[in-house]
Amino acid sequence: MLFELILPQLTWICEAGTSEPLVLMVLGGRAPAAEWLRAFLQFNPQAELWAADRGVEACMATGATPRHVVGDFDSAAPEALAWARASGATFHTLEVAKDETDFQAALALVCELRPAARVFATGAFGSDTDTRFDHVMSNVFSLAGYARHEAKLRPVGLGDERERLFFVAGESRAMLRFGKTPHAISLLALTEHCAGVSIEGVAWPLDGVRLELHVPYAISNEVRGECVRVSIKKGILGVYVRQ
Repeated sequence: MLFELILPQLTWICEAGTSEPLVLMVLGGRAPAAEWLRAFLQFNPQAELWAADRGVEACMATGATPRHVVGDFDSAAPEALAWARASGATFHTLEVAKDETDFQAALALVCELRPAARVFATGAFGSDTDTRFDHVMSNVFSLAGYARHEAKLRPVGLGDERERLFFVAGESRAMLRFGKTPHAISLLALTEHCAGVSIEGVAWPLDGVRLELHVPYAISNEVRGECVRVSIKKGILGVYVRQ
């Protein structure tokens, strides 16, 4: 069985054991363009929309009501919160003083309410005016950590109209089908090492190589054609696409 996620100008296809629900989580970083978010929901009508704190603002700008809103609400605009409440969203209020981030708490709640769900996050990267590397790194590894075999949800990746980062884990393979050739595609080891990594459909293919977390050399590759295939034997691999 295959899982297919359709994004504007890009389709992500990977192996799936069962027909898992899809959760789209909107975070409070760089907001996705309203047109991109609308297209995502149109292309993937089965997706259940969630918002983490300030991510509710992007939902309001799009006019799409989140099913669940999670956060301590220290940064979300009051009018966006009021809109979501009036639209029927279920709120899960967290303490401001806590160890976990709003996104981490939201992922734990997905595990509870939608076990085995596939999760894609947007609003996860730094904004043009407030680029916070620590936030981006936390978002990436908080979601990628669920790629472990025993985890209760299935992380797909993070992205918006500019950048996308997909996850391939364990012994598996995936394919990207492009409607528009991206500027670059990169492979990043998100565990200490990734074994048996292959990529084809690019200018510089790889065949069964070992990628190390501390030596990220497989970056800025060029897509040749409409499809790119990636496979891995062990580890958690990030497939980054710059549109």
